[in-house]
Amino acid sequence: MLKSVNKDTKLVVNQKLQINLDTDKSVKISKGGRAVKFDFHTLSIIEKFCTPNTISNVMEELKFSIKGTQDWIAITNTIFKLYNFKILLEENKHSTALKSNPFGYNSASFHIGLLNDKIRTSSFLDAIKKSVKKGDIVVDIGTGTGILAIAAALSGAKHVYAIESSDMGKFAKQNFKVNKLDDKITLIQGWSTQISLPERADMLVSEVIGNEPLGENILEIFSDAFKRHLKPNARIIPKKLKIYGRPVNLSKQIIGKHYFTKDNTKKWESWYKVDFSNLEFIEKPNEYSFYIEPYKAKNWNYLSKPILLSEINLKSVKNLVIKTSSRKQIEDAGDINGILVFFVSELSSNVNISTDPVDSYYTNSWYCKVWLLPESVSVKKGDKIKIDYYYKVPKIGNKIDIKKI
Repeated sequence: MLKSVNKDTKLVVNQKLQINLDTDKSVKISKGGRAVKFDFHTLSIIEKFCTPNTISNVMEELKFSIKGTQDWIAITNTIFKLYNFKILLEENKHSTALKSNPFGYNSASFHIGLLNDKIRTSSFLDAIKKSVKKGDIVVDIGTGTGILAIAAALSGAKHVYAIESSDMGKFAKQNFKVNKLDDKITLIQGWSTQISLPERADMLVSEVIGNEPLGENILEIFSDAFKRHLKPNARIIPKKLKIYGRPVNLSKQIIGKHYFTKDNTKKWESWYKVDFSNLEFIEKPNEYSFYIEPYKAKNWNYLSKPILLSEINLKSVKNLVIKTSSRKQIEDAGDINGILVFFVSELSSNVNISTDPVDSYYTNSWYCKVWLLPESVSVKKGDKIKIDYYYKVPKIGNKIDIKKI
């Protein structure tokens, strides 16, 4: 056994890995350009160390899959081999660098964007200040830099459990210490749906509303939290989520960024002296979408007022399937070739936040999802349209249909 690690040392999986399962049931793990082969026990072991865990706890959790002495030795050896190759890291020696890549929860740019969105962050802080009661136990799911957990602690919470799955968690933990709140805030590394809390909470705070409002699994997260993490009458932030659609006539320039069009091919032919006309006949997909910063869509040609697609009370999420039909009268004639989706969320009483492009601001950290229609729908003023909105886990995800009625 290595001197630097023993059965009570907390280890956690290094997140910068690529894992491949071979046909002989062996596991090949690549890290830093080097690949190492492990036995079939490896996936079970890695699962147990997704959140910090001790070797003794993992061996106890795996005891029902251990067939005999040889199996016990094999699993033990695999754990120490994973540690030797720095696939399992000691909790306090976990990587202290964030990616410069602008995408994903592990990137500095992602969290900088959130903190630079002063309206978003200040709205959540305002809601927390109004909602937290002295002595509350609070859980903050997706704590990120820890800003909302810190706000809850400063607002009178007795204790805050801050849950974070990405590398940012260790920096949040340092933030708690620097702000002299490490005795009131406990960081729990992992996914909220996979960890357990020492006690149930009086209040849930979470900013997991996605660019597509349900895209970061807010329904699944809140549903699980009420079942396992919260007291029966727990309060939540946000409380409600309203999802809207705006029928829009997109310009040729915008369409040309996402479809092969005749205008595109003619332009490229003039530039490069190559015939691209065959690209015009590439079939448009039935479901195609892109994302745009709300302020950039502020002056688009919308053909009706916002259409409420779904209103969700996040305290009473009973299933993970949403299917709604909405009807609206058209106010301007034109061709509907897209639907822009945005949300309005009630964080607490009198505290709301929105991604409606018409009311947008430059530093809004959310994007709006725009669905491009495979065929445009021609409408006149006074015509009525019907929009069907679907959300289902895991197969369908999001889907929008529109037709004139």
